[in-house]
Amino acid sequence: MTKFDQFIHNELKPRLQAEETITTTGFLFTKSLGFVALVGPLALAGSGYFFAALTPRRLFLIQTSMGLFSLKMANDGVVEIPYADIKSIERGGTLNQKSITISLKDGAVLKYRLNTIARYTSGQKGFIDTLCQLQEKAAAAS
Repeated sequence: MTKFDQFIHNELKPRLQAEETITTTGFLFTKSLGFVALVGPLALAGSGYFFAALTPRRLFLIQTSMGLFSLKMANDGVVEIPYADIKSIERGGTLNQKSITISLKDGAVLKYRLNTIARYTSGQKGFIDTLCQLQEKAAAAS
């Protein structure tokens, strides 16, 4: 477990229901890699970063930010998305740079990127697969 995994567990513990546990953690971002390539590393600073956690019932997103030199271990807000509220998940990307587009039943569309070799969280590599499996299981149950 990384220090960021521990942070995620500590931040979400009060929000978990009885017998609900975090099964997978991930690190997502909304920054455009093309913009970073044009502007340089300073484009990485600021908001647009999320610690993510999956439980058997829902997806949690903890908004955080990047400082000039490192990722901040800060909770700037938490969003909870029950799998039953997800209409579909589209996968994209190539090699280690993946993307997901989450369409919610209320019409909202959430777009995130994920680097599968990033070492911030222990569940990074299998995060998208696990999210899709949990959402499909919830859809089949309803």
